[in-house]
Amino acid sequence: VSQSRYNGRETLLQRLLQTYRETGLSLALAESCTGGRIAAEVTSISGSSDIFSGGVVAYSNEIKKNILGVSESTLENHGAVSLVTAAQMAEGISRQFGAAVSLSVTGIAGPSGGSASKPVGTVCFALALQGLFKRVGFDKVKFETSFGRLSTQGWSFVDGGDSVLVVEKQFGQHLPRELIQKRASLFALCSLVALGESLRSLPEK
Repeated sequence: VSQSRYNGRETLLQRLLQTYRETGLSLALAESCTGGRIAAEVTSISGSSDIFSGGVVAYSNEIKKNILGVSESTLENHGAVSLVTAAQMAEGISRQFGAAVSLSVTGIAGPSGGSASKPVGTVCFALALQGLFKRVGFDKVKFETSFGRLSTQGWSFVDGGDSVLVVEKQFGQHLPRELIQKRASLFALCSLVALGESLRSLPEK
């Protein structure tokens, strides 16, 4: 999913608003390394209150645990930057806001904090869709066989789960901190648009 497909930032954001309005989706965000950038982008467009429920900047592990419900064992065994943590963050914000779509992001923006296994630029994302799948009349089976725009970007359902999608990206080990944050935010927004368009294109029951 690339921003060029939508011909720039404003078109991307308008597409997000349009597709979520048309499909009746609400959105909640749990951000760590992006520090609220995604929420700022979403709320920069007029009418965003129609789709955006709210969000949490869970920068510290304490907020991840106490507000979003990320378990201590997850943080100890997998670290704050992991697909497991991202999934629990998304599930936590979903519980807090009850939105149809809940996205989380956690990563290493640098310039410090990286390691051999998790270098600077590593960012983990998750989409919790419990609110969506609870909607009356929603055909989950059709969705699972038609979310190609997301799967081509590496999104997949978590092992043993059927309502949370995750993906890990590397945005450049030697890039400036701000650029990593911008790229992570852009990827998140493009993924949200792709999700909305996949839902809109579902065949009628």
